[in-house]
Amino acid sequence: MSTADPYATTVVPRAAISFPCALPVPQGFAPGDPTTWPVVDGSLEYYQGALWFMPPSGEDQQDTVSDIVTELTLWRCAHPAFIVGTNEAGMKLGDEVRARVIDAGGERELTSEERTPPTELLPGLSPVVGSFFSQLDG
Repeated sequence: MSTADPYATTVVPRAAISFPCALPVPQGFAPGDPTTWPVVDGSLEYYQGALWFMPPSGEDQQDTVSDIVTELTLWRCAHPAFIVGTNEAGMKLGDEVRARVIDAGGERELTSEERTPPTELLPGLSPVVGSFFSQLDG
C-alpha cells in the first residue's frame, strides 16, 4: 500500500483528464464539516458518495456569477416573494453537499441566443443565456 499523499500535485497532460474528476475521499471525511475537506487548488463538490474536483476558474466564475445575480435580481423586482442569493452558499441535501442544482428537465445545453426554459415555480424568469456571460464577452 502506497503512503504517498493522494492530494500531492502531479503534472499530467490536460487531454488525460476529464472534469469533474473524482478524488479519493479522505479518512475521517465528513461532508458537513469543512475542516475535513482536502485543501486543493480548485473547487470540490461532494455528490453521490464521491468527492469531485474542478480546476480553478475564479475569474470567469466571479464575472459569470455577477451576471447571473443581476438577471435574478432584476427578475426579483417583479417577484418580491423570492430571495436571490449567489452560488457560493452551496447546500446540504441529506448526506450530500452540493453547489448546484439541475431542474426537473435535467441538464441541457443551450446556445447564448436561447432563453432558459421557463418554469411555473419561477414565473417570468427565462433570461437569454448570453446575459449570464456578458462580462466575459466584453
